[in-house]
Amino acid sequence: MLIDLGHELAAEREPPGVLQKFCYSAQRIIDAEHAAVGIIDHDGQTLRHFFHTNSNRGPAYEGRLPPLIQKLLLPLKTEGSAIRLNESDELLLTAGSDTDWLRSFLAAPIASTSGTSGWFYFLNKRAADEFSEADERLAATLATHIAVAYENATLYAEAQNHTTELRLEMAVRKQAEEERARLLIREQAARAEAEAANRGKDEFLAILSHELRTPLTAILGWSHLLRAKKLERPDLSRALDTIERNARAQAQLIDDLLDVSRIITGKLEIESAAVELAKIIEAALDSVRLAAEAKNIRFEVVTAPISGIVSGDVNRLQQIFWNLFSNAVKFTPEEGLVTVSITDVDCQVRIAVSDTGIGIERDFIPYIFDRFRQADGSTTRAHGGLGLGLAIVRHLVELHHGTVEVESEGKDRGATFTVTLPLATDVVLTSDNGQSLLYEHHDFVDSAVSQLLRGVKVLVVDDEADSRDLLMTILKRYGSDVRCSKSAAEAMRAFREWNPDLLVSDIGMPNEDGYSLIRKLRKLKSERAQKIPAVALTAYATDEDRIQALSAGFQVHVPKPIEPESFVNSVATILAKRSQD
Repeated sequence: MLIDLGHELAAEREPPGVLQKFCYSAQRIIDAEHAAVGIIDHDGQTLRHFFHTNSNRGPAYEGRLPPLIQKLLLPLKTEGSAIRLNESDELLLTAGSDTDWLRSFLAAPIASTSGTSGWFYFLNKRAADEFSEADERLAATLATHIAVAYENATLYAEAQNHTTELRLEMAVRKQAEEERARLLIREQAARAEAEAANRGKDEFLAILSHELRTPLTAILGWSHLLRAKKLERPDLSRALDTIERNARAQAQLIDDLLDVSRIITGKLEIESAAVELAKIIEAALDSVRLAAEAKNIRFEVVTAPISGIVSGDVNRLQQIFWNLFSNAVKFTPEEGLVTVSITDVDCQVRIAVSDTGIGIERDFIPYIFDRFRQADGSTTRAHGGLGLGLAIVRHLVELHHGTVEVESEGKDRGATFTVTLPLATDVVLTSDNGQSLLYEHHDFVDSAVSQLLRGVKVLVVDDEADSRDLLMTILKRYGSDVRCSKSAAEAMRAFREWNPDLLVSDIGMPNEDGYSLIRKLRKLKSERAQKIPAVALTAYATDEDRIQALSAGFQVHVPKPIEPESFVNSVATILAKRSQD
């Protein structure tokens, strides 16, 4: 039985299991009515583990050792050897009448390297009145068995726990290393993206500087030659044409930058109305016709029978096709061909612009509509521009609930840009395209303009001296009487003293802007102040700026840079309207 117990205890790896098996086996070996085993915690009092066998006669534990058992186990701490008590012993004689279940008692300590770590005891020998000396020696042997088995199981459990902890720690470390690796990859990707963005920004700024300085070079160079008066008559005309062309190019660059800024901030909006797409495309073609003729590029327009009515913003739709046609002309060599086909497919109109130009490399096609991206950003590139036009096109098309796509078979194989827009249904065309302008613009001949402006007293308000001089020169050319003010306060004094017939005011001025000036004038009691025609002249050129100017009290909004003919026609328009009233 001892050999079997040794094998049984050696096979058990958990300390509580060792104690439980020992308790039942030791009871059979000693042949006792009741057996119990307990392991004391490090404080020397608390039981860490406790197991006992069930019996008909025995103490009621109720979660703790009975006081009598605790009293009988006390000598084990001091003697360190087995204890055997019979009914004749004084401790059992004085135990009391409620302990008639106890006839004999046998206990032994469980030793460890640090002292007594526990105990086990037996109550009442089954086949005899008391435990014998042989039972006491057998209990000592059992104590050695359980001490070794429990220590081995404890060491094994601690090793297992340590292994588990190491495994968990390794798993945590591995997870942390994997997370660090992922973070490193993300950091490297973010750094690469930031470096690419910085390179793109630097490249864009270099291109922007080049694109702005190039027309400035022509403007300043020809201006110096004009000032020196060293030009012959043919060169004089060429100088003026060059200055005007480059000034318009700069204005277009600025417009593109402003559009991109509004796109990025989400402030670019459209005013939708029913418009005839064919007229939009025709107007866009007219605007690029001269550039195409200069390179002997033919435009072919193929139109299928379609309704061609879409809901959109006239100016923005024309901007879309102007950009596409300009790109086609720009990237198509001389004597090339640009084909514009318009078809009606499933309640949508599809406009395809195909050219025989330089084409697009396949690996660059996914980035063709990105802002500030160009297929060639080097200093040796053959074509100028900021790389903003197609990004603006895509955003404007999406605002019109459409799509734009590009196809190209590669370098020198041409490209096709396809714009798809939804056709409008149940709509009525309007002449003003849904825009609430107070006065329609009219084109007057010089004689009519001179007749309308001659003798008119015009008050010009602008904080820039060059702008004031330019406006005065333009207006005096047509016979107007002009007085200039450089601030809103000075303009109010001039108005009271001079009583002008027309106000031309800049918007952006220090201390007090043009909006404040017009509101103050409209609040004056005099009828002249309340009804004087007013032109807003400003570099704030968006549709929102135009609406704000009209709401403030101006009749016409003229964006800078001004074109003299357009400006005087705007002035003549409101003067004609006033004479009719």
